[in-house]
Amino acid sequence: MQDNIIPCVLKLMQRYNSTQCTTEDRQGVLGRGGQLLAFMDAICGEPCEQEATQSLIQCYAAINVNPEPILNPNASISDDKFTVIGTNQSDYDNFCNNRQSLFSCLSPLSNTCPGLLERLYTIGVDLEAMESATDILCADRARE
Repeated sequence: MQDNIIPCVLKLMQRYNSTQCTTEDRQGVLGRGGQLLAFMDAICGEPCEQEATQSLIQCYAAINVNPEPILNPNASISDDKFTVIGTNQSDYDNFCNNRQSLFSCLSPLSNTCPGLLERLYTIGVDLEAMESATDILCADRARE
């Protein structure tokens, strides 16, 4: 059941976020959708997922980077490709200089909690693809 509900909620949240609804209505839909996802996560998530999510956050904190760009249900690397590596030169330098440490920290999560990786994949985050993409983005940004 969870496998059907979560993509449905995310799809509806995205649809209402891109409609002619007022900003207030869109925020209400996104807020309620987020609450529903959090509720589903608490009930249906694998026991390791909460701990693995905390580990993911700690990996980002260890290099002083905000994990919001990949944990936000509305995040999209393709929509704003540089947000994931930073919104300014300082953020970019920090992320790109520490990305190897970040992905070394994140890689054990695939063994300890495959459910988290599946959940991240459901919202469009593939950590392996993200590692490859950030390698390209960091190299690309360095040339700008």
